[in-house]
Amino acid sequence: MAVLCAVLAGACYFDYRKSRIPNWLCMVGLVCCFVNNYRAIGMIGAVAGMAQTLFFILIMFPLFRLGMLGAGDVKMLGVCCGWFSQEGVWPFLAVFLSAAGIVSMIHLIVYRDAVSRLQYLSAYIRGVCRGGSIGLYSARNGSNRSAAVRLAGPMLCGVILCRGGIV
Repeated sequence: MAVLCAVLAGACYFDYRKSRIPNWLCMVGLVCCFVNNYRAIGMIGAVAGMAQTLFFILIMFPLFRLGMLGAGDVKMLGVCCGWFSQEGVWPFLAVFLSAAGIVSMIHLIVYRDAVSRLQYLSAYIRGVCRGGSIGLYSARNGSNRSAAVRLAGPMLCGVILCRGGIV
């Protein structure tokens, strides 16, 4: 758990300071995930962890293509999911998504963006329903300030709470 927390702490640093998570850090997390699962369960566990990582990356890939999630967030989420068993990944995802929702609400309140973001979401959904095609979802608001929520912190929170035995 300490290795995963260290990788996620590095991801937090880059995500909050540079607004991106470097590929090399995702690769370090992936290699550590493989080694951890191999040591704990053997080759079957290592392959299962990689398959689970790939599964969650593929599930989240459409959200990346639509501009709703960053590539680093998708890859790091996949890496985190690979560290958990098939039964343990669902509580992690529940805690992670809850923490991300709380961070998002705080972001909306602090920057007073709730009304403009809801208007944008409403216009986006109307456009999809009318036009029948899905376009990119912008993470910028009217002042050109990013409305993106950084997800490395909620991922770290989910790992600490789930791997730490609290959830």
